[in-house]
Amino acid sequence: MLEATNQLNSLEVPRAIQVNNNDVVTRMQRVCGVRNDGGLAIYLGVSSSAVSSWRKAKNPPFRACFEVVKRKNVTMEWLLLGEIGLLPSDENLNQDKSNELDAPRLISQEVFVNSFVEFIDVACKVKMLIKPDDVNPKELSRLALGLYESLYNTDS
Repeated sequence: MLEATNQLNSLEVPRAIQVNNNDVVTRMQRVCGVRNDGGLAIYLGVSSSAVSSWRKAKNPPFRACFEVVKRKNVTMEWLLLGEIGLLPSDENLNQDKSNELDAPRLISQEVFVNSFVEFIDVACKVKMLIKPDDVNPKELSRLALGLYESLYNTDS
């Protein structure tokens, strides 16, 4: 027991993850196949001044990021942090998934629930969300299941 306590005490606490909004917008442009803020604005259906303001904002443009994640085959972690190894392949960059929910279900309930819980974890890591200590993975899974059922009109 004492050894485990010593090991815990010796762990380094990671610094807060820094998100560079300018880099986030640049990655959004790249993955959406546009060259400038105006092109990204048209793609996302927002004003070009909104895109410009994202670059200077205190927080990343999470709603726009979620829209890009939904439409393109990229992870939120790559979009926000640009970590090597999470870089999408060129063929994935060209696949627009904006109409996926209108198509037959392309993701199983289990994969959806697991992905949702992973998104919440990433959002907490990048300080986009603050998860109360008393929220457990089972509750997040139930929330994800409800979202899945509402998106796909299932009664599981």
